[in-house]
Amino acid sequence: MIISLVLFENEFLNIVAISFTALILNELIMVALEITIWYVPSLRPCRRAFFFWLPFLRILNFRA
Repeated sequence: MIISLVLFENEFLNIVAISFTALILNELIMVALEITIWYVPSLRPCRRAFFFWLPFLRILNFRA
């Protein structure tokens, strides 16, 4: 991790954005895999978490 900070010090925000994106997507996928029966009330929190996370991509200046 320290080597990557030295090599990509100008792109630190991009590294943070990519790591945060991977973490959020991984957690949402893990929740989706654990739920065996999808009810509408169980979909709402997952959608809310996903759409709450999207504006942070702009804040972190992430470009896909």
